[in-house]
Amino acid sequence: MLSGFLGGVPTATFGQNVGIIAENKVVNRMVFTLAAAILLIAGLLPKCAAVLTSIPQPVIGGATIGVFATIGMNGVVMFARHGLSQRDTTLMGLSIAFGTGIERTAGALAGAGFPAWVGTVFGGSSIAVAALVAVVLNLVLPHQK
Repeated sequence: MLSGFLGGVPTATFGQNVGIIAENKVVNRMVFTLAAAILLIAGLLPKCAAVLTSIPQPVIGGATIGVFATIGMNGVVMFARHGLSQRDTTLMGLSIAFGTGIERTAGALAGAGFPAWVGTVFGGSSIAVAALVAVVLNLVLPHQK
């Protein structure tokens, strides 16, 4: 009733919550209550909201890409019940997310700080970016024992 009174919907479940829980394995209600309190305070006090908006966009983007990759791969896992590990899910999800993101963001690999050859080799092909991310993650992520 309170959310309806304040202009929101009575209940709100978002796919992001599933992704966040899958990423950090925290399911304690007190954590979510604290997060809700922080967002409520930020919504009512502009100075507190300014603290949250001061988080750099690359940090938000990095957190978001991991969460949405997990959400996307959770859908794939529903179809592939043959035992994909968390490592496999992370590897495939991030590869697909980076490949899709590079394709949708014109000039993402051609900006300041990148050598010209990076944009030439990877800038025109989302498949090349996805493959590179998959290979690097396969080498970096620990294998399950």
